[in-house]
Amino acid sequence: VYQRDRRTTNFTALITVNSLEENQQVFSEAWWMMDRYFYDERHNGVDWKATRAKYEALLPFVPYKDDFYDLMSEMMQELR
Repeated sequence: VYQRDRRTTNFTALITVNSLEENQQVFSEAWWMMDRYFYDERHNGVDWKATRAKYEALLPFVPYKDDFYDLMSEMMQELR
């Protein structure tokens, strides 16, 4: 039976995250998922590509996560 080496290694890392770029990536992935996998391929009659353009234009104005999540929620509610 293989035994894992249980020693710890200490390290420090510095990471810089561009919130606007991260939000753009999350936005694009969420839009894509809804475009491909929403239960109604016609998106309940909503022009989903136009909806993307409408909300994507607002991304530069929501650099904070809470605001970004609100924006995403509003976009998803368009599908009701």
